[in-house]
Amino acid sequence: MKLVTMAFLWILTKQINFQGLAARWTAAVVLLGTSVAAQTGSNIRTFTPSALLQKGQVEVKLFQNLYTQTSFYNTDGDDQALAQRSTYFTSLNSFVFGSTDSRRLNAGFDVNIKSVLNADPESSPLEVLKFANDGVTGRTAVSSVGPTLKWQPIADWKRVSVYSHFWVPTAENMDGAAGGPFLEYQQFQWWNQLFFDRTLWNGDWQVFTSIEAWWRFGNGREDLVQLPMSTFLSWFPSDRFTVYGMTQYTPTARSGGTFFVQSGIGGKWQFTRTWELELSYTDFWAGNNAGAGQTFNVGFRFLR
Repeated sequence: MKLVTMAFLWILTKQINFQGLAARWTAAVVLLGTSVAAQTGSNIRTFTPSALLQKGQVEVKLFQNLYTQTSFYNTDGDDQALAQRSTYFTSLNSFVFGSTDSRRLNAGFDVNIKSVLNADPESSPLEVLKFANDGVTGRTAVSSVGPTLKWQPIADWKRVSVYSHFWVPTAENMDGAAGGPFLEYQQFQWWNQLFFDRTLWNGDWQVFTSIEAWWRFGNGREDLVQLPMSTFLSWFPSDRFTVYGMTQYTPTARSGGTFFVQSGIGGKWQFTRTWELELSYTDFWAGNNAGAGQTFNVGFRFLR
């Protein structure tokens, strides 16, 4: 645990320089991996996103995402500079429970917290972690809560599952319609994910894919449907550690060609029998009428 803290603080306390920060993020993941000897009882191999929990098991995911941008892609796909830095912090907190003997249904709930800060382009994106709430340049709120279900539609397809989240907005004026910064869509959100994974090359590699439909609707706003498609390729140097590369393409339905593409790297380390740490970085390297930012992510998973 001391090593985790040292590596994380090393990243955060450096002066923000994005090319250098990406390299330090990678180095931190590799540093964590090299410290882990081969051990038994691998949750990261067995309980992939496609796998369901056994009856009585509990999974808690605490995923922290920081997205920051100083430019955007216009309708021609050109990268255009902005007059400010916009940074969003999103805390996705999911609690899931094994519900059936057949291991084909899990149920739980989500609690989501968001913060936004619009500041000078030269400012640090870490300023968003002060959780400003002045209603002018910054806003912080518990943005949504709701139930979640994960189920296996075909009994013989053990690595194919559907994960469904339904979120209800829990704060007012999150989209800034009555003034203030945009924090979140002021709508109900129904997020469905179709997961599939497969082990390759004697079990040391794994490919994971997801096809998703994210529908935002209600509260007098125009419906919005996004269709993310993602691929992850993971390598397991040990039972307790994995590194991966990923790419995601996300078009918006009926939007005249709006889309973005992000790619990145990450790693997961199961540092105890029940706890797991994830670090990742992504870059939005192509798009149309979309942000041209980067994300820095830290996640913890508890599974027992």
